Amino acid sequence: MFFISCRSSVGSENNRYAYDQSHSQYNTLIRSILYFHNRHNPFFNSTFAEIVHIITDFIAASNKPDPAAYVNCFSDNATVIDEGQTRTGKTSIKNWSDVYHFAANVTLEPRAVKQSDNGITVTCKLDGDYDKTGLPDPLLLDYHFSICAGKITRLSIE
Repeated sequence: MFFISCRSSVGSENNRYAYDQSHSQYNTLIRSILYFHNRHNPFFNSTFAEIVHIITDFIAASNKPDPAAYVNCFSDNATVIDEGQTRTGKTSIKNWSDVYHFAANVTLEPRAVKQSDNGITVTCKLDGDYDKTGLPDPLLLDYHFSICAGKITRLSIE
């Protein structure tokens, strides 16, 4: 276990966040989120801890798999945009994730994190039991997160 220390851009307090080193796939993710948070970007409507927590919880629930924890990462009125379709609300997101994510045993491996206009973009390598005909190998998709009050309010997958 190691700790990340940072100064909050909202206040003057120093914060420490515990992080288990055995989750090495999250190392780049955590460092990148810390970098963007410390640049004091206006799209951060959550604390650093909330941002790290919700994105790592989302990926962990995705990979476990844990459909209930996955849906719990979203706000009540969250929106997910995937393959040109928009789903709004937890019930719609649950129905979509059950069919297109969990039934196909999709796993996410974070590869890169960057700032976007409205939040954080995490590029993930996808794998699973879906038809891969004509898809690039590896399949890399961008997950565009907007986060408020420790919940995902909008997720766009491209």
